[in-house]
Amino acid sequence: MLKRLVFILVMVMANAVFAGAPSGNGKITELYINAKGTLVRIQFSEGIINPSDCQEDSFYMIELDQSNGDSRFLASLVAAYAAQSTIMFWINGCTTHPHWGGTQPKLNDIYMR
Repeated sequence: MLKRLVFILVMVMANAVFAGAPSGNGKITELYINAKGTLVRIQFSEGIINPSDCQEDSFYMIELDQSNGDSRFLASLVAAYAAQSTIMFWINGCTTHPHWGGTQPKLNDIYMR
């Protein structure tokens, strides 16, 4: 019984650590960046996935805080959109604040194909 309980606990913890999912391969069909460069909204050619059960799942978003990597991340998104590159995102978590009706699936990484 104790072994079964430990196994279940380990599986639950592993699921929390590795939460998230790939978006599938597709293209950015719409890109919105606010004037401050702190909020990015992406419409994607593949269906929007919502592995963290955010309040809404209309598009992917990322809230940027002007840290060192943010400008490179933003430049990569703009380049992928302009070139209509096939890309994949890693989606994990929800936006911190509600946008366009609620929290949205959070974009974490970009994989260019």
